[in-house]
Amino acid sequence: MKSIRKETQCVHSGGVCDATGGINTPIYASPAAGQKLVFAQVYYPHPPYRARATSNSPNPGAKAAYASELQATAHASGIQVIRDDPEASVLRLELESGRTEWVVFNPQTEPIKAAGLETSAPLAYLDSGRP
Repeated sequence: MKSIRKETQCVHSGGVCDATGGINTPIYASPAAGQKLVFAQVYYPHPPYRARATSNSPNPGAKAAYASELQATAHASGIQVIRDDPEASVLRLELESGRTEWVVFNPQTEPIKAAGLETSAPLAYLDSGRP
């Protein structure tokens, strides 16, 4: 069997151990046994957006524009992560103009103070409403 160079072996077949004893790639280290990993994701249903032409000119270099930055980023620009760790996640959502929503995941029910928000509830949703 042909031997694989060490730097290639890591990418294609694994086998190079990291400091925790796990097999890794050059990009992502393997989690250690018992290491706690947490992932926070936001799914926001929205209609598909399409950039609109800014001119009637048939010029191939014509520019197109979205109605707002929220549309251009599929609302990702309105999501701000205030805190995200294994103990709690606090998200600030401004997905509509003038409306701020807060989402808190706090499975440990420990008191949380972040950005003027205080709660010890395991789950919380606060809506500032519209002006």
